[in-house]
Amino acid sequence: MATAQRVLEIFEAFATLQKPLTLSQLSDAVGAPVSSCFSIVKTLEEQGYLHCVSSRKEWYPTGRMAANARAIEKGEPLLLRFEPVLAALRKKTNETIILGQASSAGTAILYLKVFEGGQAIRYTSEVGARKPLHSTAIGKAVLSTLPPDQRRRIADSLKYERITDRTMGGERDLLQDVEEGIARGYQMTRGENVVDVGAIAMPIRLHGRTFGVAIAGPVTRLQDRLEEHVEALRGACAELEAMAV
Repeated sequence: MATAQRVLEIFEAFATLQKPLTLSQLSDAVGAPVSSCFSIVKTLEEQGYLHCVSSRKEWYPTGRMAANARAIEKGEPLLLRFEPVLAALRKKTNETIILGQASSAGTAILYLKVFEGGQAIRYTSEVGARKPLHSTAIGKAVLSTLPPDQRRRIADSLKYERITDRTMGGERDLLQDVEEGIARGYQMTRGENVVDVGAIAMPIRLHGRTFGVAIAGPVTRLQDRLEEHVEALRGACAELEAMAV
């Protein structure tokens, strides 16, 4: 396995467990030999990313990774400018708001921003999550912006993993559903990616980049406020697209 992937897994283990870890515990958490973890941990310590926090040789990240992440985020000013609009949409709907973009291969959706809803029962996810194009409202929204020939080529290249009983089973079903979404003005999922969770999404295009914005939550709750949510989403997308002017 590539060293870069192992480094990411180590940081993700700390993020998940949120406590100092010994080499043995890190080894168990990432499923790697202690010897492999030791080499990476020593390098990260030398570079100032990990430090030893106890006599038991427990390790924990320093603030250097967080500082770098904040610095990196400042270099993507477009997403920072999105935040107030997306946060306002979350407040208005009280549901989870997601900003996503297609992966470089065009077969998956990468979550760039996630603003979780304020209700006890809500859709939860995290920035950096990758979701299948065919089972997400954002994926359908991105597809809807493409010329028909290109849309068909991408739809034909997908694997159509069956995630729930409602997941689109093939190219024909997906393309028909996207066409229906184009006609009504927004794309939609109904338990296709997570059981009993639905979403509505619309695309936005700024500076040559296509994004999708989605409102996600329990299917029945979204349906009860569908028209209201559609109008709120349309207004937010118009506000975001105005940033290109």
